[in-house]
Amino acid sequence: MEEDIALDSRRHKLRRGLRAPKASVTRCRWGRTVSPLAIAWIVRLYRLSGRQYLELDKLDPAIERFNLALDARSFDETLELMPSIEYEAAVVYANISALEHKRRNYDLANDAKQKAFKSLELVVNSTDSTPELKQKADSFKHSIEQR
Repeated sequence: MEEDIALDSRRHKLRRGLRAPKASVTRCRWGRTVSPLAIAWIVRLYRLSGRQYLELDKLDPAIERFNLALDARSFDETLELMPSIEYEAAVVYANISALEHKRRNYDLANDAKQKAFKSLELVVNSTDSTPELKQKADSFKHSIEQR
C-alpha cells in the first residue's frame, strides 16, 4: 500500500515536471504543455534508474521504473514519432525482457523483446532518424537477436 502511494506520487511529480516554459511545446492529454525533449530525457532517466535496480537484482523497483519510462513516453499522444524516444523505449523493452527472463516469465520476456524489435524498426524506418541513430538501432537489434 505504501509503495503504491509512493509510485502514484512519483507519477504525479513526473506529470507536473513535464510542463515546459519554452515555445517548442505541444499539449499533452492533461492539457498541459510538454516539451518533446523533456519527454525523451524523462524516459531515459527512468530507464537508467530501472537498469540500476536490475543490476542490483531488485526486480520489483526495476519494473516500476521501466513502466514509468513507458508511461512518460505516452504522455503526449498527439506527438509524432520521435526516434530518440522510440529508441529509448526499445531499450526499456529489452531491459524488461531481461528482467522477465530472470523471473522465468518467458512469455512476458518474449513479448517485451518483440516490442523492442517493433520500436527499433520504427526508428530505422523513420525519415526523422539520423543515420547515426539508425545504425545504433540496427546494432542494438542484432545484439538483442543474439541473446
